[in-house]
Amino acid sequence: MEARTSKLLEYLETDSINKIPVYQRNYSWKKEQCEQLFNDILHAGENENIELHFIGSVIIVKGGDGIDTIHSVVDGQQRITTTTLLLKAIFDHETSDDFVQGFVEPSLLKKTRRGNKNKLVLNKNDNSALIKILNNQNEFLENDKKTKVFKNYQIFKNLLNLKKPDFEILEKGLKKLMVVVITLQQNENPQLIFEALNSTGMKLTQADLIRNHLLMREVERQNELYEKYWYQIEQNLTNDHIESFAKSFLIIKLSELIKETEIYSHFKTYIEKNKLSSEEALQELLFYSKEYQKFMFKINFKDDDLKLAIERIMATGKEVFVTIMLELCAKFERDEISKNDVLKVLALLENYLIRHAILRFSSNAYNKFVPTIIKNLDSYEKFERKLVGLQGKNLVFVPDRVLRNELKNADIYNTKHLAKTILYRIEQTLSKEVVKDDVNVEHIFPQTVSTKWKKALPEEWKEIKNDYLHSIGNLTLTGLNSELSNKIFSQKKEVFLESNISLNKYFKNIRNWDKEEIEKRADVLTSNILEIWKEPKLLNQLEIEKEFFLSDQRVITGQRPESFEIFEQAIDVKDWKNLYILAVTEIYNKYEESFNKHIDNNGFNKNSRRKVSIISKDKEEMKEFQEIEYTFYLNTYKLSPKQALSKLSEIIEVLNIEDFSDDDILITLK
Repeated sequence: MEARTSKLLEYLETDSINKIPVYQRNYSWKKEQCEQLFNDILHAGENENIELHFIGSVIIVKGGDGIDTIHSVVDGQQRITTTTLLLKAIFDHETSDDFVQGFVEPSLLKKTRRGNKNKLVLNKNDNSALIKILNNQNEFLENDKKTKVFKNYQIFKNLLNLKKPDFEILEKGLKKLMVVVITLQQNENPQLIFEALNSTGMKLTQADLIRNHLLMREVERQNELYEKYWYQIEQNLTNDHIESFAKSFLIIKLSELIKETEIYSHFKTYIEKNKLSSEEALQELLFYSKEYQKFMFKINFKDDDLKLAIERIMATGKEVFVTIMLELCAKFERDEISKNDVLKVLALLENYLIRHAILRFSSNAYNKFVPTIIKNLDSYEKFERKLVGLQGKNLVFVPDRVLRNELKNADIYNTKHLAKTILYRIEQTLSKEVVKDDVNVEHIFPQTVSTKWKKALPEEWKEIKNDYLHSIGNLTLTGLNSELSNKIFSQKKEVFLESNISLNKYFKNIRNWDKEEIEKRADVLTSNILEIWKEPKLLNQLEIEKEFFLSDQRVITGQRPESFEIFEQAIDVKDWKNLYILAVTEIYNKYEESFNKHIDNNGFNKNSRRKVSIISKDKEEMKEFQEIEYTFYLNTYKLSPKQALSKLSEIIEVLNIEDFSDDDILITLK
């Protein structure tokens, strides 16, 4: 076995042919991976500080030394094939350029006395399309058009037409692509080598990559910068929190969603975009780490009012809002927002979260609006307008009328900490004597129903158990040492009245505990809740937001779309039909395998009331259609705005993809 580093173009220019073995999977790179490689090449070409751009390894089994040396590619077919398709797209786009003639063509073709030979041979399914692309044949079969080879070649042609890159920069970037070429002899076992290279090990975390990036840029000052900044950051955060802290930091700085796997790449973007030195970046990180430490670990928090307000947010268990609290603390520390405004922001956020928790709203949608909220933290007024104006079935600010109705039967016991949080806050309005850590939540009508309870409520006990057991009216606070369990009401009442908990004075004049009494107490406690967490006056005064999620299915008569966001990218649109087509295309590119399965099973057309398919491989039955990625036809005949949105939701519902729903498409109106 021999391993060496090589520039990818130099490797491709050698006189050998790369052949993909039959046991290898089909070429499978997706659109976003092609775009990432293209952008990385341009970035490397533009940046003089980047000497090389490493894109991975290539493992080959060396062929014979005959007229045609054919290497068998064990690993690296995705990178080699993608680069080949890009080079061919460049060749077709700019045939007169010296770089194209001198470097691109030799990477694609091997010249022989009998003519040119393609330097890359794919497996049977992909090779037909590749041959036609490399040999300028334009008669592609339907099966050719379905391959990633054909689709990604089209993607690169479109990128060249759209971005119109400077070919000198493109040339520089391509020449910086670096691989490790591992060459095996024919008597060596490629599978063993492949498994060894891909064996599970301790991978560098995103935080490790950030640290290394910052310190390796300053070779002479590495120790100084580590001691002065990074060591202090580690002490403030602990290793368990550095990555989540970095994610919050980047959401604040870049105002966009950040995936855990992309923290490092976004951090590099932040550094380069703002032209920061390593020390400047470390100074920023150290400052924010101190603020993070205050509320996450309750260390060095000198303001008791802010500490209490933040503790109340943390008690909701919604860690997604850590980012908002981090920026609030930072702004307060920099005197960019008043203490009064910070307290009002935190109180409104707690109000919002408590209402959502009572209705058991899904928290999946929160991530999407946090970057937007971050932009509106300059004052309480801006924050209130943004938060109260949110739209979407899991994002709206729940009004009092809805909350009051839900609280009659809502299960607040099985949502972590919710019952204790609500009851303790009510208790604090009555008395300041009780400490939260010294109390537990108690069911008045018990979870385990004894014979005595059944005899006391022969006609009601089943209904109470099913509909009221975990509701606010049937819950109270007791001391830690109280062992009331399933005791009858008269025995529980004695303990309630002996305690120093003011909430329990309510039971003084109650003789029996039944459905009617539970409902009466629920009304009393609901009034307390609505007094503590008051409905914002602004709630009924705001105009409808220009942004809404597809899940809203909002009435859009007379309104036109401007754009939509999906998979962390914004896409401009002309009209509702255009939005429908582009959204379906993006979803198909992201979830191609699942999409094709449902097309083959006719899964998108199971609605018995529909006479014509919405998606089909047969266009004959459609009066108006749009071909999507050379694969299927989307029916667009007489498509109203309402139909465009409802059909898009229907397609998403049929796909039934985990972590993707109609909450993940944000539409902006003109």
